[in-house]
Amino acid sequence: MFFSERLAYIQNLTPIEGLHKFAISTDENKMKNFKSVEEIITDLTSKEINPLSFTLEEEEKAKEFFTYTNYYSFSIYRKLLPRSKDRIHTFSECVTLYEFDFFLRENINKFTGVIELMFRATLVQELCKKYDGDFAKGELYLDKSIYNSSKNADEVLNAFYRRINGSKSEAVVYHRREKGNAIPFWVVVDEVTFGELFHFTTTLKSEFVSFWIDNAFDRQYRKQFLSWIKAASFMRNTCAHYSRVYGRYFAYSPPQYLNEDRKLAGMKKSDNQTLFANLLAIKNIIKFNSNFAIDDWNAFLKELSLKIKSSEAIITLYKMGFPENWMECLEIKSSLI
Repeated sequence: MFFSERLAYIQNLTPIEGLHKFAISTDENKMKNFKSVEEIITDLTSKEINPLSFTLEEEEKAKEFFTYTNYYSFSIYRKLLPRSKDRIHTFSECVTLYEFDFFLRENINKFTGVIELMFRATLVQELCKKYDGDFAKGELYLDKSIYNSSKNADEVLNAFYRRINGSKSEAVVYHRREKGNAIPFWVVVDEVTFGELFHFTTTLKSEFVSFWIDNAFDRQYRKQFLSWIKAASFMRNTCAHYSRVYGRYFAYSPPQYLNEDRKLAGMKKSDNQTLFANLLAIKNIIKFNSNFAIDDWNAFLKELSLKIKSSEAIITLYKMGFPENWMECLEIKSSLI
């Protein structure tokens, strides 16, 4: 099939509902050429900005590395290395930065997972305590009077139904079979995603949200807490999909600072789109989980400090939005436990 015929064929395809039509490259919008592993190594040595050097041993390592690591997701780390006219960074240094980002992602995923579990458990406990309407406590989510609008109630209930309807979990199957499809709130909460549960929370009347924050966490955090949960949800999704966190700004869900945290770090209110701001939000939630998360968190910070110090020539605080006293800001002190 000639090029013009292929183009006409693709452009006239009837799109499947919910999908978009793809396009093919043209002379005006050329697609980059595919590079073999050997060509990738050659290309990295000839970059105008931050080229990488390779020893013979590093070339052999790179051949295996790029066989199992997508070059197009790795290449950004070269650009994040400190720029210097007098120094060419090595392939090993770039890999160190890549692995440092993996370390950050792995730990953030762990702690946002703790937060997700805290979020689910505290919503069940506090909302069921608060609810005194006409429905059973386990069916409070079906009562539209707890929502801030009928439209939001319908939207949430439809989303919940789609999630439950497609579930094959033992709990859902049991309640369908034995309870006439009456699904309690604590089962629904475990079925929906972190993001869906956060959206549910934003559709509740303020009295329910305030009761949850006041009793499960602290009344003084009413203003900031939902922004912290939203940030944790976004970071968990980011890390679960192996997206980069080092050297990145998080404009989608910037958490709000506590005044005392902002002053200690020497930050402006608008300096909240950084990794540091998100880590501070995570800290302020998990400090309530004294069972195991706090010790793990402080251990993570110590390991993070060691990694930064051992690679200070390539890992910069600025790329993460860290102030000089970042450890003091992020550590959970014993007085807070």
